[in-house]
Amino acid sequence: MNWEMITAFAAVIGSIAIVASLLYVAHQMKKATRQRDLESYHSVLSEVDDFCKLIAEDHANSDIWWRASKGIANLTDVERVRYFAMLFILFRSWEKAFHYQSGGELEEWTSDVITKPMADFAMSDGVQEYWAIRKRWYAADFRDWVDKQIKERSGVDAYGEEFRIFGSADAK
Repeated sequence: MNWEMITAFAAVIGSIAIVASLLYVAHQMKKATRQRDLESYHSVLSEVDDFCKLIAEDHANSDIWWRASKGIANLTDVERVRYFAMLFILFRSWEKAFHYQSGGELEEWTSDVITKPMADFAMSDGVQEYWAIRKRWYAADFRDWVDKQIKERSGVDAYGEEFRIFGSADAK
């Protein structure tokens, strides 16, 4: 074996090592990206869960939410401030989910878990009134998406007859 063959053999071994290293780095990057995506999803999902708890665990907030679903005229000025603050929190979470999904950081099914309920909530009178007043606070692409959801689901009442499928204690 001469030096040329040894050099060629070393070059081949070196090339294989470089390719193996690049494959390993690509695998680690893919794994890190997936982890980041999961963290993004869990972060937004946690925000939405916290918001739901804000409504579910506090009678005053539940009452405000229910009355506002029929229009913000049903609220006092102080309650309107609370309601708008609640919706600001909720819409910011939805906006994050929208942008994560648009940027490919969330798979479509994970985004749907967050955005499909949003489309239903957006049908209540109070949410639509909030949106008409405050939508300028949000990014243009998100505004367009929310407007499209509202247009497509026009006439749906998030708390209408379908909501009372099992009856209502209020009617008794």
